[in-house]
Amino acid sequence: MATEHLGDRMARLRGLADLTQEGLSERSGVSVDVIRKLEQHRKHSARLPTLHSLAKGLGVELTALLGDPPGVPSSGEADPPKLVAVRRAIMPPSFAPPVEPAGVERLSLPVLRAELSEGWTLYHAAEFGRLMDVLPGIVADARLLAGAGSPEQRAAGQAALGKALQLGGHLAIRLGKTDLALSALERAFAAAGDSSDPLLAPMVSNSVAWAYQRQARLDDARNLAVHAADGVEREHADTSEGVRVWGGLLMSAATSYARSDDYETANDMMVTAEKAAGRLATLPPPLTESWFRCSAGRRCVSNECASRSSMSGPRKR
Repeated sequence: MATEHLGDRMARLRGLADLTQEGLSERSGVSVDVIRKLEQHRKHSARLPTLHSLAKGLGVELTALLGDPPGVPSSGEADPPKLVAVRRAIMPPSFAPPVEPAGVERLSLPVLRAELSEGWTLYHAAEFGRLMDVLPGIVADARLLAGAGSPEQRAAGQAALGKALQLGGHLAIRLGKTDLALSALERAFAAAGDSSDPLLAPMVSNSVAWAYQRQARLDDARNLAVHAADGVEREHADTSEGVRVWGGLLMSAATSYARSDDYETANDMMVTAEKAAGRLATLPPPLTESWFRCSAGRRCVSNECASRSSMSGPRKR
């Protein structure tokens, strides 16, 4: 799915709010000139405090301005059957006999990876109903592969399980079920520890930080993102994959700082992330194409940073 330009998204949200460029300028405190340049694609991004002010002026969350798929507000009603099935997949009954697996002969890691890729595609397209249909099967398949085969095969299965549960966590956040999300992400983190992917745990930490932000636990979100970023910087700063994950964690921490009105620290982190984006051109490309995509908001923030970096030299969660 193509990434919508920040200016086009802002113009669309401004139209929905029935605001002129001058009206948005008055409500946000951002100059008409900056707004006009963004909407005319003469300017491709803005500093985080400016984006935060524009989002306030538009009456939307910052994530909406940055391109996250829309969330679904909680109605307070009982969970529908589809969501109950997702809950059961994430948190299987502890005192029930295991379900007999079906279609084992057709299951393989490439098949599971294709299922996960399609699941993330549905997520980024905000097809949450369809995703709830397929996610329980994906998680069940991943659990099966995580417990079968050689140690190497089980480690690869644990990586797939971690990513499936992470997808469940992201979906739960979008559905307004942050407690379910944290349960899914706790299990994803445990799977990451037994997996063959050394960067999966910090990626899951980024997702947990996002859930904390949704719960207004900004200190927890910031501290987790900074701690995970420090670990990635120590151990994986010499790989393009590591730099991407590190940059995403810095962006997460910057968001928490900005929402706490510490724009100076947030901007410092964004500048550091931009410099990291510039380093990607000097590092070897990934050995394999990544088949996992992080949240659209993280991807959009990284793309905006990449756009700013490309103005001065070579250059995502």
